[in-house]
Amino acid sequence: MKFESNNSFIKVLCDPTMHTKTATTTKKLTLTRQNYIVRKIFISYFQKAKHFDACKFSGVFALFFALLLANPFGAIGQNANNEGKEPSQIVRKLNEIVDSKNQNKVLTDSLTQIKAEAVKAKDSLSQELAQKDSILQEYIREDSIFENTDAKSLAVMEDTSAFINRNQEIKQNTPKKYKRLKGEFAWDEQNAITEINAYKKLHELDSNFRVFGWHPYWMGSAYKSYNFSLLSTVAYFSYEVNPHNGDYKSIHDWEETNLVDSAHMYGTKVLLSATLFGKKDNHLFLKNIKAQKRFISQIGSLIMLKEADGVNIDFEGIGSQDSRRLTNFLIDLSTSIKKLNKDFSVTVALPAVDQHHVFDVKRLNEYIDLFIIMGYEYHGSTSGVAGPVSPIESGNTWWPFNLNTSVDEFLSKGIVPKKLLMGLPYYGSEWITSDLQFPSKVERFVKNPTYRELKRKFGTESCCVEEVSKSRFHAFRGPNNEYHQVWYEDSAALAFKYDWIKQKEIGGIGIWALGYDNGHDELWKLLAEKFAVKEEEKKAVALSMLGRIRSRIYYFALMVIRNPKSLLTNPRPLFFLTASVFGFSLMGLSMLLIWGHRFGKFINFSFKGITITLFIIMAILLLLNMDYLDVTKTLYLIGGIVLGMILLLIIGYRFVRERDLP
Repeated sequence: MKFESNNSFIKVLCDPTMHTKTATTTKKLTLTRQNYIVRKIFISYFQKAKHFDACKFSGVFALFFALLLANPFGAIGQNANNEGKEPSQIVRKLNEIVDSKNQNKVLTDSLTQIKAEAVKAKDSLSQELAQKDSILQEYIREDSIFENTDAKSLAVMEDTSAFINRNQEIKQNTPKKYKRLKGEFAWDEQNAITEINAYKKLHELDSNFRVFGWHPYWMGSAYKSYNFSLLSTVAYFSYEVNPHNGDYKSIHDWEETNLVDSAHMYGTKVLLSATLFGKKDNHLFLKNIKAQKRFISQIGSLIMLKEADGVNIDFEGIGSQDSRRLTNFLIDLSTSIKKLNKDFSVTVALPAVDQHHVFDVKRLNEYIDLFIIMGYEYHGSTSGVAGPVSPIESGNTWWPFNLNTSVDEFLSKGIVPKKLLMGLPYYGSEWITSDLQFPSKVERFVKNPTYRELKRKFGTESCCVEEVSKSRFHAFRGPNNEYHQVWYEDSAALAFKYDWIKQKEIGGIGIWALGYDNGHDELWKLLAEKFAVKEEEKKAVALSMLGRIRSRIYYFALMVIRNPKSLLTNPRPLFFLTASVFGFSLMGLSMLLIWGHRFGKFINFSFKGITITLFIIMAILLLLNMDYLDVTKTLYLIGGIVLGMILLLIIGYRFVRERDLP
């Protein structure tokens, strides 16, 4: 046997063009009997198994059989002349190979079928899971957690609990390093409070709407620039409740502030806002009847001391287990406060979402004068995406809670519409984001800038008002090449929201917080445009000076009668009144000099009567002031009165009695 013939045999096996010419090829090859048998079997097998598959590994098989046929023992060759017999060993081995191939093919087909069935099962399972996930999302939505699947594929989960906690944080955002500041002057210096650009034009509010605002203690004397004619009510923030006993941890500058007197000059009510934050502290307080009684007594005394007009309750983070306790406390508070003065007001701040159904507003309707929804922090420090702080609507872009859903929620619970106010922010939120589009993933929260800070940063530059939320935003690259987004409410955005509030026919608006726009007048002008009586605006220009003076003297006199100590805490009106009295007195003396001879006898009687009357008035004032003044101040006051009377009598007597009148 020649090895070349085996090479030719391999060529026959692997060359597809030669398979159809097997007979011709075999004639040209010098083959032994066993070569012929092997070739015949292989050709038969590969024709069945498709030659193009076999040729991938035919070289291996051919090499094996070449070695087998060329073995030195010639085991197979011994049967070369035995034409009647089949090479059983070769056939057996070939059958084993064929069987193995068939088994592999069957196994492959089985695996393919199993794979197809697995894919079908996977698709069915995915569909079933999608249906279950849809049902789960409904339960999640009811539990106030929402997956924003429409926010450009952002996997965002907004947690209502985090939303409520953000409201608390925004009310407690005074930096710790400033906690030790005391007095309005210190806060004025810290925050650069100014009266520049104060909007002073007098207006009369539309009686159909109320404008409520919180004045935080850290805004110092920013109230001097407020246009009180555009404010129905101001709440001084705040009486910080000690949950253990009801006393205050701090009332800040409540006892010294001139806010109450300044507001009363324009007929604006002033409330003392009481604050308590967190589930634990609220639970401690609301289960302690003794602490509640102490609180009611304390805050009632503080209101009476400043001649304020009522209380604002701002308790946040209350657990569902304390709902009934809260209702009982508010009823007790309202009843007790109104016993002190039936005209006192009791107002309550409401969360934008009452997650645990804590506030039984239907039951409280007859006891609470106003409810103010805190309509902000829908996106804030703990949000997964940057977005509007106070959106009117959500559309398919933002999570489903917004101003509209908040109002509808409380109206559906039974609040009288005219008792419901919507609180809006005079601040914004800034984030570092993954890109400049919206909604965009938050990389890091930066801060809550006030309106005045935003004006300093962006000036008159205006970018965009987002169509769905009606909120202003700026997207820009920062100094460190980081993407920034700022969302806030400016005059354009607030104008949309004011119009919407009027369309909803609720009671009006609340503002967190007054003073955050200090040094800018556009938000005051917007209030005048939206909530002041238009006809009255024209009348205010035509009001006589006498009418204004008369109105101010009336409020000043009422203030002095109710609280004589206000003469010391707020002497500015006294100077105006003194100047007015001096002017009229000067006019009177001039008249006496000119026409004194015409009523000579009358003058003697008048001086005696005036003197006696002044003594009586001063005695009454002294008695009233004894409760408010120490001995030194009382002596100074008596000395001043006596000295003033002596000078007045001397001047009047010399000019009237000793002058040679014509």
